[in-house]
Amino acid sequence: MAPERNDAGQAARLTQLQAAGPDYSVLLRAGAGSGKTHTLVDRFLRLCIQAPARMLAESEDPAAADVLYPGIAPRSILAITFTRKAAVEIKSRLLERARDLALAAAPDLRAKLEDLCGRPPSKGENQRATALYEQILEHPQGLKIGTIHHFCQLILGRFAVEAGLDPGYTVLEDTAELEDEALDEIERRLALDDGLAREARILGKNPGAIRKALGTIFPARMRLERWRVGLDAKGLDAKEETAEPAMQEDLRRRLFPQHPAGVVPGQADLLADLVRELEEFAGSGLDGVLEELGPEAARLTPTAREKVRKEAREAADVCAATLERLRSAAPGLAHDQAASEVPAAIRAASKPLLKADGAPRRFATGKNDPELKDRYQDLVMAAGREILDLLRAFDLRDLLLRNAALLKLGLPVLEVYEGLKQRDRVVDFQDLEELARNLMGDEARAISLLYRLDESITHIMVDEFQDTNFNQCEILDPLTREFLSGGSGQTAFPTVFYVGDVKQSIYGFRGAEPQIFGDLATEFGLLSGGDDSPEPGLTRVLTLPTNFRSLPAITTGTGELFSHPPLAEAIGGAGDEVRQRSYRQGDEGCLWILPPFAPDEDDDTSGDQLAAAAAAQLVRGLAGRAETRDKADPTRLRPLVWQDFLVLMRTRTQAGLYEDAFRRAGIPINPSGRGALATTREIQDLLALLRWLVWPEDDIALATVLRSPLFRLDQAGIQKVLARPGLLDERPDGSGYRTPRGLWESLRDADDDPVCGRAVRLLKNWRDRAGYEHCHDLVRRIYREGDVLERYRAALGEQAVYNLERIHDLTLGRELAAMPTVRGLIRLLERALRRGGQEVGLVPEAGDGGRVNFMTIHGAKGLEAPVVLYVDADKGPGREDVQVLLEADDACSPLLLVSTKQGRHRTDGRQDAVTLAVGAAADRRRTEDANLDYVAMTRARDRLYILGGDQSPQEKEHDSPLRRIRASADQAGCAHVQLGLPPELAAETSADQTTGDPGLARQKPVTWTPPTAREPMRIITPSSVVKGSDLPRETGTGSAGPGGIRHGLRVHALLEAAARLGAMPAGDGSARQEALAVFAAADLAWIFHPGASGEQRWSEVPVIAQLAAADGRGSAERITGVIDQLILRPGRVDIVDYKTNRCAATPGLRDALVEHYRAQLDLYRQALALVHPDRELGTWLLFTDPDLDPSDRLVEVGGSA
Repeated sequence: MAPERNDAGQAARLTQLQAAGPDYSVLLRAGAGSGKTHTLVDRFLRLCIQAPARMLAESEDPAAADVLYPGIAPRSILAITFTRKAAVEIKSRLLERARDLALAAAPDLRAKLEDLCGRPPSKGENQRATALYEQILEHPQGLKIGTIHHFCQLILGRFAVEAGLDPGYTVLEDTAELEDEALDEIERRLALDDGLAREARILGKNPGAIRKALGTIFPARMRLERWRVGLDAKGLDAKEETAEPAMQEDLRRRLFPQHPAGVVPGQADLLADLVRELEEFAGSGLDGVLEELGPEAARLTPTAREKVRKEAREAADVCAATLERLRSAAPGLAHDQAASEVPAAIRAASKPLLKADGAPRRFATGKNDPELKDRYQDLVMAAGREILDLLRAFDLRDLLLRNAALLKLGLPVLEVYEGLKQRDRVVDFQDLEELARNLMGDEARAISLLYRLDESITHIMVDEFQDTNFNQCEILDPLTREFLSGGSGQTAFPTVFYVGDVKQSIYGFRGAEPQIFGDLATEFGLLSGGDDSPEPGLTRVLTLPTNFRSLPAITTGTGELFSHPPLAEAIGGAGDEVRQRSYRQGDEGCLWILPPFAPDEDDDTSGDQLAAAAAAQLVRGLAGRAETRDKADPTRLRPLVWQDFLVLMRTRTQAGLYEDAFRRAGIPINPSGRGALATTREIQDLLALLRWLVWPEDDIALATVLRSPLFRLDQAGIQKVLARPGLLDERPDGSGYRTPRGLWESLRDADDDPVCGRAVRLLKNWRDRAGYEHCHDLVRRIYREGDVLERYRAALGEQAVYNLERIHDLTLGRELAAMPTVRGLIRLLERALRRGGQEVGLVPEAGDGGRVNFMTIHGAKGLEAPVVLYVDADKGPGREDVQVLLEADDACSPLLLVSTKQGRHRTDGRQDAVTLAVGAAADRRRTEDANLDYVAMTRARDRLYILGGDQSPQEKEHDSPLRRIRASADQAGCAHVQLGLPPELAAETSADQTTGDPGLARQKPVTWTPPTAREPMRIITPSSVVKGSDLPRETGTGSAGPGGIRHGLRVHALLEAAARLGAMPAGDGSARQEALAVFAAADLAWIFHPGASGEQRWSEVPVIAQLAAADGRGSAERITGVIDQLILRPGRVDIVDYKTNRCAATPGLRDALVEHYRAQLDLYRQALALVHPDRELGTWLLFTDPDLDPSDRLVEVGGSA
């Protein structure tokens, strides 16, 4: 039975039933937590189960037609999501719901279908519902549920040739390496071409700045290509080979519309105009000001009247001198030198009217008369308007030259990048979009292509449509137009279903255009015919009104905050779109807005540090004490555990502070993705070790490793190592200092040093294996042999161990499947560092209680948690965007790739093409910032806390999300919103009585005392143990030396084979004769041949055992060796060791040999005693010397005295 619903739930259910109906194309506005995924899955099911009402209405026998209707095949429905995670979730829910329908008994099936369709099901619907699960399982990979790039791959995989694509292409997800390679190639060209180098110097003063500027071309690729295509469509000859001049001319036309085509004002011309205007301003211009003032001019002091005039004349002289040098300089270096003086002349020209920061000057009048001062100010600025226009022309000229240089150098960068992709037979995500867009260029071709797929697509569903960019929209647009017009014969009764929420559009940096969703909503509204239309169309615009996720305090409080200024003026939606009804009743929840944490000037503690400590204390105070309702069983309350907390931040800038605070508080955390993981100290240490393993000359990496908890060299040890390279060693002839050796070369010679010896042995072993061992095996070896986890647990706590263990998931992940090497792992971690919080990756399951999750707001889209802490909310606005769309509403807008502060703003407040575009960009950024706040706040189910550290110096006010939210709270006066400190902090916190800013009482940090590194374990091989003086040796077949060693090895091998096979292998030679004599001896048969039941014999048995130090304080010993023959009998173990010494037959020497080998057998005895402590142990030497009397060959050797 369907669960009972309250009024809010019933209202939502009615809307969901309309939205999920298969008879209409629907645009659905779905706010946070409104059940959009549930609605999307419902629609998918109903499309497959429910016959279209239009088809039944056209049938003479609707009931019979319903039974015969086969239903829509699941593969005919295209469902597009924004992320892979969302696609997996939709597939999972769809399979679960289809399975429930397939397994349901008849009464239960009827109830489920009635809840799904809002009415009793028909016979045909019952049949199709029970068969749906089997249909899906027949072709589970045929479900077209995925991201837009998955859809592009689906098309291009079938029509690669038509798209002009190599059929064997692969998709490149991380483009950083190819981008770096393209930049390297351009840098090589710059080094060889003085003309290009001259252009490059416009972009930066050094190679690093130039490379950084050129790197900005990659994220602008989509905008650049659309700009080029737009120009070409206007007939401006902007083919790929002629794009650069066409784009430069388009920019010139917009920045200097008053000049003829192709004409850019030169520096000399502008300077000449500036000299003339300054002189005119200093003369007739200021005279006119005084005349305009009339009698009031007499009230100005002589200084006030003449100061501006004097400054203007001085500026005119400076500009005139610069102009003369510029005109007289010969082309080349002299002209460049003269041109470099122009900025100083411009600064001098601006001084009479502007401050150093570009703001208008306030002119003194000498009288305390505000009205006179304001009037004088306005008249002087009006008189200098022509000067300001010329100064603006210099700014725009600089802006044009910078962008022209970036186009001139950046477009070749993209050409090289394209060539590299062709070389590697790869495409990136933008290529997928552009190729698919070109294929789907018109409705007829789009329908034809889709019809040629395995099954025709008859229905489209798109989730998160507010984050769609222009390219993606144009891929879907032909299908949308065709389906909204009613379809063709091959797409009968097609529908489209778009879900979105402009308030949650937060991916503008990826090209998302929320206006696309708004425009489509308008179009759907027109097509629907409206509520008053006598013949409504087949489209609907619906809004889900209810929040199923959050408790009333959060739902109502968030709605009220975003319905009042300043948030209401910025948010992407307004009015009823922001306010939601809360489905969850009974509990209230809470929404706390904390005051900014002011810096503590007494101990230099920053506001962010105090806020981080407060966040950790808040979580500590709630965990295990506060309760939440179980999602699976809402009637059951349970205590909060760590995994119920989600810490959200706008950027990763301050993440380290918050993560460290949680570590000190002993709270387990999940850092925000691989990017956050890679920034931790323990992973940085591991990365340094891996880098050194593949490049031992990297002294910085090695020094990092030596200082890490892995080896923990103290200061004295570090100084000792640093002194070894011989930095201060003079040459014998006194001609200077010797060339110092590398750090590893010096360290390697210190293997006997008690400080460095362990490091040398471990590093050498790992380096020897790094070239051929799987990275997973090597990391495991490093962790095991270096006691890495225990050392970092002691140094940095349990969180460090958790982070280190997460590396195993990376080493076994799909990214390293093709190349599981150390270099591959290094590249993976370095990529995570570059991408920061965007690099998500898998997080292993935690134990009881889990871990507190740290995420950026962008990464948390689609997630929820019982408790959300929105931290770093008092961070001020970031830097302005340097890339500006000149026509933001144009899908093919021209783009300023780079802009300066002076170029983006006018000092006199007047508007031009650039300032208008900058203003529009600022509005978009303000809206997206508010959307980001909305997304963060609506992740919370039960409790929401908003806090941040005050970063403004000397109590200076600044704009921040936290302050905007508090201002809206003051306007709203909502009882659900609480301002101040929550009870968990109030008891431990005191507020500054003068400023009202809290000063959090800080807990004493936990100090980890690292254990003293134990002495390295001593490795002992029994065969290497020597006791007694050197023994006399005789020459002969079995004597010492290479020949004797080879003979002895042959005898050992033959005895092993004979014992294993039960007979001596065939052959001849002295070694076989010697071995056969021993093997065939009757008195030695118990060693080689099976005896009574229960006896076991093994040959060449490897032995490894660890023995504690004899005094309990020294180094432990590890025994490793091989026993020649091992015999196990009930109650007894015998160890037999073969000896081929030739001197055994010499009178008196056999006893010496026994003493010589007694220590070796003692070690074997100790090792076997650990395995068989309850058995009697016997150790034997078996001499094979043919000259020895057979009765003297076997000698039992007792333990050492």
